[in-house]
Amino acid sequence: MNLVYLFYFILKSDYSYINKETKKVKNKSVFLVLLNMIFSTLKYGSSFEDYFIYEFYNKSKVDKESVVTTGYARRFFKQMNNTKYLEPFRDKGLFEKKFKSFIKRDTIIINNATELDFIQWVANKSEVIVKPIDGVQGKGIYKAKVDTSQKVKKLFSKIKHKRYIVEEVIQQHPRLNELNPSSINSLRVITININNDPKIMAVILRIGVGEVVDNFSEGGLAAPVDIEKGIVYKEAITKTSKLNYKQHPVTKTHILGFQIPFWKEVKDCVLSASQKIPEVKTVGWYIAISKSGPEIIEGNDNWNKNVYQLSHKLGKKKELESILKENKVK
Repeated sequence: MNLVYLFYFILKSDYSYINKETKKVKNKSVFLVLLNMIFSTLKYGSSFEDYFIYEFYNKSKVDKESVVTTGYARRFFKQMNNTKYLEPFRDKGLFEKKFKSFIKRDTIIINNATELDFIQWVANKSEVIVKPIDGVQGKGIYKAKVDTSQKVKKLFSKIKHKRYIVEEVIQQHPRLNELNPSSINSLRVITININNDPKIMAVILRIGVGEVVDNFSEGGLAAPVDIEKGIVYKEAITKTSKLNYKQHPVTKTHILGFQIPFWKEVKDCVLSASQKIPEVKTVGWYIAISKSGPEIIEGNDNWNKNVYQLSHKLGKKKELESILKENKVK
């Protein structure tokens, strides 16, 4: 199987990224780095990006084996989640319908709407969030002003032939706004539901840094949250930096020790949502928190292994292996 992944990574990898990262590796020739990168794919199922993100060029065999690589993550998701039931997690429009009771914001699917529908929908709004229906990692998401009829018509004309969902802007809780006001600073809550016994496996607070989205892959911060208490218990990190952040680099609000508002309600929300499609046994939920409580932004059946592991500063393969064993036994 890892041989198949190797060919896939050869075809799909960003070689400008590989070239840049290879040059950063000290005391090893480019040839040896590339050779070791290929070996790591064959041995551990690591993507070429994994190799550099997790610094396989500096890690021992034991440390490499502890990492959830791209190859291992794909096998994990395939075993845990029935592919026949994944469509609502891959299409934001279908997700909005299936999980409507967990979504408080107003939304409209553009390819189902006329210009008049859109004009009426935005009548009481000054700005909106525009999202590709099948987008991932925050790519293609932007905020648009709709405070004049000219701007409304211009936006509709721009997106009317595309698969977009447009959403009301969430007014996040004041405490989360203090962290970073330019984005919704959301929670990534990973749930496991085996035999209709849902559990929270991990919680990560994601914080934007001056951008519209808080995505880890787009330069945002991430910090793990204590599942019982709802308190950030480690310093935040970014995907590409080795720096640790006790406080936000721009707003200076303290991240370490930050208490998540409405914590009990957050847990109740995701545990209930995880039972809606029990055939999908593991989901990464994006949760926003407003003044009135939590709401689901979206759910991913193939959640981001990087924000999960890097924020905890630990390889999490053993944890996933124990879940797979439980899933097989019961």
